[in-house]
Amino acid sequence: MENLHSMSVNDLSEAIRTMNLSPTELVSQLLDRSERFNNRLQVWQTLDKDIALMQAAIREKEMVKGNYIGPLDGIPIGIKDIYFTKDIKTTCGSPIFEHFTPSYDAVTVETLKRNGSVIMGKTVTTQFACGDPPLTKNPWNL
Repeated sequence: MENLHSMSVNDLSEAIRTMNLSPTELVSQLLDRSERFNNRLQVWQTLDKDIALMQAAIREKEMVKGNYIGPLDGIPIGIKDIYFTKDIKTTCGSPIFEHFTPSYDAVTVETLKRNGSVIMGKTVTTQFACGDPPLTKNPWNL
């Protein structure tokens, strides 16, 4: 499938549910696109290709076995860099936490994972989510 980045979550979810799109294919295409445009758009604080592809492969194998969870199953998502994510660096936009990797997930992240979401990485935030908006650009209107 082409132009996956312009499809709605609902359409992506339906394509995954009906096995017309694999979570691994979706995540791979979005990772490639993210890597191509992140320098210009400044979306990702941390983009974790290995974890995202591993999670997508797990979801895909489970779906093949008939273990489809629901509408978020296999859907990639970025987590704001203030939410703790197990095994993925969480900086809170601060140099104080530049090398901090939590040993557990925030409840919101746990819920997303339990519903099959694939965590691609952490999105840029201002320091401790306070103050002016981050430097992230709107890809549709720079």
